[in-house]
Amino acid sequence: MECVGCTACIDACNSVMDKINRPLGLIRMASENQISKKQPFRINGKIRFYSVLLLALVGLMSFLLLSRKSIDTSISRVKGQLYQEVGKDSLSNLFQAKIINKTHSDVQYELRVEGDIPGTVKMIDTKHHTLKAESLSNATFFIAVPLDKVKARSSKIRISVYGNGQKIQTITSTFLGPFI
Repeated sequence: MECVGCTACIDACNSVMDKINRPLGLIRMASENQISKKQPFRINGKIRFYSVLLLALVGLMSFLLLSRKSIDTSISRVKGQLYQEVGKDSLSNLFQAKIINKTHSDVQYELRVEGDIPGTVKMIDTKHHTLKAESLSNATFFIAVPLDKVKARSSKIRISVYGNGQKIQTITSTFLGPFI
């Protein structure tokens, strides 16, 4: 049978040696030099290096876990869709959002257009504004922008995600308009 490193033999040997009044430590975790030269265990450079490396990795993992976003969103225009004219005074684009809730509770969310180009968000599915705990939600929506605010064929538009009334994230996407 092969040794699996459980150290049960050390405990068994020590208990037998204690019963027959002999010195303990006949079987122990030690190098040949420590046994022959009767040197105690010392922390050498390799042990220090790996200890510092382990502490750095634990610190990095802790930082990454504590600084992660509780809600993460990716927004993109629906592929193959150009702009749509809404009435005579505005244009709209169709967008899709993937929203991940990494918390343990449901979150009410809202999407708003902010920045230089004003616009309104019109959700296609108006019943669902709640992200279930620890889940991924897909949302499809239109953004309508006044025609006089569209100055180029392709404009950058900023969409903010609000969760429970607080701004969580701002995503920049592209808004398409007519050739000008």
